[in-house]
Parts: sequence; structure tokens; C-alpha cells
Amino acid sequence: NAAGVKSTLALTNSVLTCGNILFAYGTGNAISTQTLVLKNTLVNLSTFIFNRKANDSSILFDGATLVPRAAAATLLPSGLPTPQLGTGGLVISNAFNAGVAVGMAGAGGLVKMGDGALTVSANQSFTGDVVVSGGTFTSSNTFVGGLRATSGATLDVANATFGGNIAIADGVSFTATNGVNWVTTKYVPIAKTTAGVSFPGGNDAEGRHFFARRRDGITTLYFGKQRGLMIMVR
Repeated sequence: NAAGVKSTLALTNSVLTCGNILFAYGTGNAISTQTLVLKNTLVNLSTFIFNRKANDSSILFDGATLVPRAAAATLLPSGLPTPQLGTGGLVISNAFNAGVAVGMAGAGGLVKMGDGALTVSANQSFTGDVVVSGGTFTSSNTFVGGLRATSGATLDVANATFGGNIAIADGVSFTATNGVNWVTTKYVPIAKTTAGVSFPGGNDAEGRHFFARRRDGITTLYFGKQRGLMIMVR
């Protein structure tokens, strides 16, 4: 995009394969303004690149799927204008490791697919859930919505806080439990929410299981050898 030029890229029911997407790019005081709208569209890309953010630039993901073509530590960098998630939400399907460093808003949610790791390093105000159906999802930030994880997913969210319900399916792994000496450690916190939690019943082969504790308005989900469901309200 030439400096100082306003442009719009709006794709619906499409497939786009590209390298980098340059957003609000320009030099000096000559800033290009871009509007990006992706609805029910799959994009194979390297990463988003920004130079300077124009105030009236915007991004809408509504049923969009981003597929990184290689490792992208900042697939969505912090300098982007706040991406809005429509009710169709955003899917990141990454076979390679990728990162989201920008806060997103809107009524939609974020779905993480693929075997790669996705790291979210910014607080998120979108109201939909984060759904993890493959690979590793890592964050220590706050989310307005909830968290759902399906069998085969790995979560690294012990220091994150979700505003909606947390639902953990059987077969989900947690990096917080890696290398834990269960002889000396009775339980390990693995997720937090200001709402409620649901998790599998029963024990694993070593007698470990899930339980929850609520304190100061925060429900913490644990995994370990503490017996029974413990709810502490304070």
C-alpha cells in the first residue's frame, strides 16, 4: 500500500495465499490506512507486518481462518489496530508455532487448531470462548470469555484468568504437571476462572484427578491427589 493511500481488502467465502500482510504501512507523516475484512475466508500467510498504526484502520475476523506457512512468533503483532471478532470468530490453524501479541475484541471467539503451539501474550476482551482442539495453547493473560479444551490438546494456562466457564474434556494435558514429583506434591493449579468449571470424573492410573476451589471470587482448577471436590467460598 502506498503511503497516504486508503484501501480496503474485503474477502467473503474465499481462499487467499500470500506472504506477509502489511498493515497501515508508511513512512514519516504519510501513513496508509487499511481496512481488512475476512468473512468465512481462509488465509495462508507468513505474518502481519505493521509500521505505524493509522487511527482509522480496522480489522474484522468473522469466520476467518489463519494458517501460518511457517513459524510466526508474532503472527498478530501488538502494533495492529484492535482486531474485532465477529460472531463467526477467528480460527488459527497452525502446524508451526505462532503468537498473538495484540488484544482482540468483539462477540466472537478464538479457536486454536493444529499441532503447533499458540502463545497469546495480550489481554483479550472478546466475549466468545477460547477453544483448543489441538496442539499447545499458552497464555498468562486475562480473557473475558471462557475456555474449552478437547481431547489431545495441551494447556499452559496456570497463570491465566478466564471470565467464562472452563470446560476440560478427558484426554487434555497440562504443562504445569510436567515433571511434578507426585510423591511430594499433592496437587498443582492448572487454570483459573471467575465463573465455573467442568472436568472429567474418575482418576488416572496413578490416582490423580481434578478438583476445584473457589476463593475471593476465583475458581481454581487443580490436578493431583487431593481427594474429592473441594469448594471453598470466601
